[in-house]
Amino acid sequence: MALRQNFGAQLSDPERLKRIAARLGFVQTRGHEKGQGSIRQLLEAITAGEAVVMVKPETEQAREADKTEAKLQELEQLGIITRPPTPGKLEPFTPIKVEGEPVSEMIIRERR
Repeated sequence: MALRQNFGAQLSDPERLKRIAARLGFVQTRGHEKGQGSIRQLLEAITAGEAVVMVKPETEQAREADKTEAKLQELEQLGIITRPPTPGKLEPFTPIKVEGEPVSEMIIRERR
C-alpha cells in the first residue's frame, strides 16, 4: 500500500463541508461515517481538477448585503424590530454603586 501524505486543517464548519461533499457525490464508503460526505475525497477532487471551488463575486455579496439591509429597514418601519442608532457600538453607561459585597463574590459563594 502506498503512503499518502497527511495534513491537518482546522475547519470552522466541517459538517457543512461534509454536506457539500455528499451533495456532489463524494461519500464515505466504509467505517462509522459510511454514506456521509467525504471531505478528503472532495479535496482530492479539487486538487485533481475534477471539482472547482467558486467564490461569489464581491458584487453579488454586496447585493445580498443590500437585500438584508432593505429587509431590516422594512421590519423596523413595521415596528417589528428596533435597531440601535449606531449598529455595533454600545452607548456609554455609568455603573450603579451598591452597598455590600460585590455581586460576583455573591454568585461564587452561592454556587459552592
